[in-house]
Amino acid sequence: MSKKIDNVMEKLADARLPELRAKYEEVLGESTRAPNKTYLLRRIREGLEAKEEEAKQARKGGGTKAAKMASKANAARTERESDGLTKLTVEELQERYLQEVGRETGSDNKGYLIWKIRMARTGKVRVGPARERKHEPGTTQVVPLTLPRETVAALDEVVERTTFANRSAFLKRAIHDLLKHQGFASLATEHFGDA
Repeated sequence: MSKKIDNVMEKLADARLPELRAKYEEVLGESTRAPNKTYLLRRIREGLEAKEEEAKQARKGGGTKAAKMASKANAARTERESDGLTKLTVEELQERYLQEVGRETGSDNKGYLIWKIRMARTGKVRVGPARERKHEPGTTQVVPLTLPRETVAALDEVVERTTFANRSAFLKRAIHDLLKHQGFASLATEHFGDA
């Protein structure tokens, strides 16, 4: 959205989980134990964008602008104001969030709630209940794999052109096939099925 947010996100890209969780709490006003760095970065970006949007709404128009730009801005502001979200309390916004986004939230950040509801209305965020985990908590382990960005981009292009659902499915199949090739067929079948 803005260079300022991009700069913050660039600095956070190499941050460790405790630092990301602290920033998450600072931005969104709620704590988290989420172990997923990508998720934390996405939610922090969303929160920063919501705060930026809230700050823009709070400022009164200043300086001179071309009439066309002013007209466009006024139309967008009128549309935002006509949805009535800014007049709702946090509790009312949380109820509206549940209706529009389709799942509960623990956030009490008014700007974030308004932003998320508007994004859901325009189809820019996923709506519906939270995805159910396929495994019982504590039965799986994330294995970090560091690859150059160019390699990941190339791998993603291959995944897009194949029948694999995602990068993870592709990598599991690759491990399965390598184990079989190296003579560990029973191990491959036991831990990766027929992949």
